[in-house]
Amino acid sequence: MSRQLIVNADDYNTDKGRNRGILEAAARGIVTSTTVLANAAFSESALQGLHEIFGSRIGVHLNLTKGRPVCRITYSLAGPDGCFFSKHEAWRRAVTGRFDPHEVESEFTAQIKALQSAGIEPDHVDSNNHLHVFPGIAEAAARAAGRCGIRRIRLPREPLLWSLRQGGLGFVKKIFISLLALRARSVFRCAGLCFPDRCAGLHVPDTRSAQSLARFLARVPDGITELICHPGYADRQNAFSTAERERELAALTADDVLQAVSNNAISLISYSDIPCA
Repeated sequence: MSRQLIVNADDYNTDKGRNRGILEAAARGIVTSTTVLANAAFSESALQGLHEIFGSRIGVHLNLTKGRPVCRITYSLAGPDGCFFSKHEAWRRAVTGRFDPHEVESEFTAQIKALQSAGIEPDHVDSNNHLHVFPGIAEAAARAAGRCGIRRIRLPREPLLWSLRQGGLGFVKKIFISLLALRARSVFRCAGLCFPDRCAGLHVPDTRSAQSLARFLARVPDGITELICHPGYADRQNAFSTAERERELAALTADDVLQAVSNNAISLISYSDIPCA
């Protein structure tokens, strides 16, 4: 078997700095794919950059935690201010079954169709803060993808052995998401959706470090692996668009990392290259 790697940059359409960083990471580095937040308006320049750099290698970053819903009437998805709940509140509501799955499906469908209306046919879906693998939401995501003709989806399940030597909060989060993904896997399979063999970037490697990325690339196993990343430039108006995004961009475009891909005979691919029966 060959060693194939999808390097997907999440959160395109967050802000100008993130957009610029993602486009540069694809043009000069190892990023092969991106997913777009589709519940916010698209600027002409943002869409032009997507088309020019990524072509058809674009997915939808399904979102229940940032900004406002696309659907005008929602009772379970947003607070009194009309905005989505924060990540931690959304996780609590998802775990306790407080999201209406029909509203989730309608909102996810609307977000996918918003990108399609902008002239982009997505090749896969994933989600902001991994909410698409939570019980009830996984089923809604699968139905929305099917309704919109999408056959591929992220399964954020990172091998446990990769991070046994690295503890901390990141490890706890990884185990939590991986357990949810284990259940979601059967949901996605029953819906006829395809996904990579494994995922990386939840805890391992440190995508802000060229050295960590090079070590990871030397150990990528046979099959299809997805590496999640978040390159960009700092933006004072966005709490996540910090200098760490710039460090990530530098690592993803480093000469040592590009050389590691070649040295380890890794084929850089996108979601559209995943075979679906």
